[in-house]
Formats: sequence, structure tokens, C-alpha cells
Amino acid sequence: MAYHILLAGYGNVGRNKFTGALIELARASELTDLTSGEGVEFTIITIKDDDIEQIENLRARLNVPGLVISEPIKFPGSFECLESLLEGRTFDYAFVAAPNTTHAPYIATLLNCTRFIYIEKPLVDNIDALKEVEASYTDADLDKVRLMDHYLMKEVFVHFFENLKLYMHEIGKIEKIHFMLIEPNAIIESRKWLYHTGMIRDLAIHALSMLCKLYEYDVIPPPAKDLELSSCDKWVYKPVPDDIHDPRETAAQLIYRLNEIDVKIQVGKGTGETKKQLRLTGPKGTLIIDTTEKTISILRDGERAILYEAPKTEFKYPEYLQFIREFFRDPVRTGLSYRDAKAQIQILEATDKFPITREHDLGKLPFDLLE
Repeated sequence: MAYHILLAGYGNVGRNKFTGALIELARASELTDLTSGEGVEFTIITIKDDDIEQIENLRARLNVPGLVISEPIKFPGSFECLESLLEGRTFDYAFVAAPNTTHAPYIATLLNCTRFIYIEKPLVDNIDALKEVEASYTDADLDKVRLMDHYLMKEVFVHFFENLKLYMHEIGKIEKIHFMLIEPNAIIESRKWLYHTGMIRDLAIHALSMLCKLYEYDVIPPPAKDLELSSCDKWVYKPVPDDIHDPRETAAQLIYRLNEIDVKIQVGKGTGETKKQLRLTGPKGTLIIDTTEKTISILRDGERAILYEAPKTEFKYPEYLQFIREFFRDPVRTGLSYRDAKAQIQILEATDKFPITREHDLGKLPFDLLE
């Protein structure tokens, strides 16, 4: 019997990354192997009529082993109606790649009809939504909820965590951790969702996921107490559109103290450059994990040497290929647990009390990336 997979959301992540990765694996006959010959029946929920037409066209022309795309489901306007539409149907896995504000109601709607739910970060939009979910479900129910974070599946991070002994002795005990997640996005004026979502929830959350992995792999000790927020600076691109009345930040710099380690997180879009790095600094040097270059390198005395370079891939989003492989092999451990995902929301919520204090120009960084 085929695995039944449900995807909620057909934007860039749902369409190009997740669906694209499934098709890529099917074309390579890998999906058949991953499912022990059973294959996948794939159903998509979307809110847009144009998406329905695209999906129907894809269904008509797709002919790959191990993958069948079912008739799409048009979101009926409310989650109560969606629950009625799904009544009597069951799925092995559900993936939610819809707007952040829909994550909590999707969890509530899908928990009763699927074995596992994978939520594309963040878990929910705020603490109130988290409380609503927890008031309705048991811990056993919520153990079925996992967080997708594609940064954790990028080739350089997978290689780094699998080969820690090759790298960590190079720098000694970690004293500083620096995350830089900076994207150019030159069309920010037409992407008003950035003002609604905020870069802390859109990008800084990746840094928190990577911190969880650093604990898990004993790169750093788990925090003796909550991550201590020392400072939080926020900027917003000017001019803010007239119809955006309460914008969230489009760039931010967060400074934390974790045990005896200094942690800096810098995030932003529309900056005119791309910089996606995790830097781990010890007394003997700095390890640089760069997801744009797809390299791991070491910096000593101003000299940088490449230690690892990820292989070239034809598919643009290889981390999604890796993610799909992982959940078929071990769905229980793929992604982050509900507990870790919940902790992220609680950490991010602490930044909400800090107001946006400055504006800056599109295409310019409001902070220095390196000391």
C-alpha cells in the first residue's frame, strides 16, 4: 500500500522545494527504494485557484515511478470546513508549509488524521497560539509534531555534525558563536509579508535550530538556564508601505549569553549581499560553516583554509532531498521535537518586547557583520 502524504501550502517551499524534491527522487527511482516499493500518493492543499490549475497540469503530465499526485484540495475558507473535507481520510505524514499564522490551526486539524505532522518553521506564530494547541492535546499527541528546518539538512551541516572530530580539535573550547543569515531580496517592496512575519521569526529561528543541534552533538553543553538575551536591535526598511500599520523588523541583531559562550545572531533581507554562515570561535581559531559557498573552513591569523567542500548537485534544493530521505528512514527522529520547537517560540517571544528603533535603506546592512 502506498504511503499517503499530505502537503498544506503550495508557495515557494511547498511547490519548488518539497514537491520538487519528491519528483526529483521519483525520477531517480529513489522514492520507490525509500518506500520499499510501495511508492507515494501525494495530496496538496492550497488556497489559490491558480495553484489548483498548476497542480492539475502537473498531474496530467507527470509520469515517474513511485509517485502519484492525487486531486488537489482547495482550502474551503475555514479550518472547520477543512476538517469536514478530510473526515474519514488518513495520511501517514502531513507537511505544513503555509503562513505562520495558520500553523496552530493546521496542527489542530491534522493531528486526528495523520501519524506525524512536520511543520515548516516556526512551530506557531506566538505563545498564545502555543497555549491553545497545548490546551487541546496530550503530550502523546504532540509527540507526533516535528519541526522542519531545512538549514539542518544542508550538506555542509550534515557533514559537519557527522565529522565533528575532524574539526572541533582545530579550534579548542568554543568561546563565541556567530550566526549570519543575510539575503539580498531586491524586490522587498513587493514582498509585504516580510513586514508581517519579521526576520527574527523568519531567519533567527534557524540559528536556534542549529543551537539545538550543537547541544545534541555535544559541541557545546546544554544551557544551565534559559538563553540570556543581552540586547536586541531591530530595524525596518524605509519607507514602510502605507497599508502596513504595525510592521515587524526586516533586520535584527540579537546578542545572547549561553553558559560562558557569547552568541550573536544577525539576520536581514534586502541587504544587497548574501552571507549565510555559522562561525564557531575558540582560542586556536574560527570554524566557518558557509551554506552559500557550501564549505567548511578554518580561519587562523587572518588566513582562511577550506576543510570541506560539498559536492555539486543539479537540484537547487538538495537539503529537501535529504529531508525526505531522512523521514522515510526514521520519521520519529527527523526534524526537531515538539519540545525543542516550543522552546524556540519561547525564546523568540522575549524579543517582542523590544521595539523597532531605527529605519534603514534597502540594499544596505544596518550593522557590521564582523567585529
